[in-house]
Amino acid sequence: MWRPKSFWKPGTTVTLDAPLTGFQTGEDKWVGSDVSGTMTIGREQLTTVDIAKHRLRVTRGGETVRSFPVSSGKPGPQTETRSGMKVVIGKQAEMTMDSETIGIDEGEPGYYKIDTDWNVRVTWTGEFLHSAPWSVGAQGSSNVSHGCVNLAPAAARWMYESSIPGDPVDFTGSSREFQPTEGIGVWQYDYAGWQEQSALR
Repeated sequence: MWRPKSFWKPGTTVTLDAPLTGFQTGEDKWVGSDVSGTMTIGREQLTTVDIAKHRLRVTRGGETVRSFPVSSGKPGPQTETRSGMKVVIGKQAEMTMDSETIGIDEGEPGYYKIDTDWNVRVTWTGEFLHSAPWSVGAQGSSNVSHGCVNLAPAAARWMYESSIPGDPVDFTGSSREFQPTEGIGVWQYDYAGWQEQSALR
């Protein structure tokens, strides 16, 4: 993965030329082909989630466009929502969330299996922004989820339709820190720390 020092401005044209065929990146790992291409940076959107204040805010170009009450993960080693700069990984309109995927098996305390709508994934470890009509009464006042950000159905649909993979989502207000390996964690490093990850150095 590659990232710049800071977010690019919308409209910036980026050209990549990486002649890395045969470069060794780890034990028994080599780059198989050169990479090149050009892209143009799209619109700027930043979502912030204040876990302690139960609020999600979306800005574009520095201006707030929407703000929603939310309920994040309840306190606990497996349920507290992680703080840190995450990135939208993907979206799925409908899915079944099963706690067995995060190590809580059927019959154990905290087990759940529930169908959800308007799911925006921000970690590989099971954190999403999604519709949660069952927790609307807690949204804006308390954290009752298993780690996801619960939104009212209309708010969740707006987030789903307005988010694209790569959008940053900055979480604050939790003592549980997002680890870079738990998602697209490139923005969890300062730039010097990020450069230290490079196999080219």
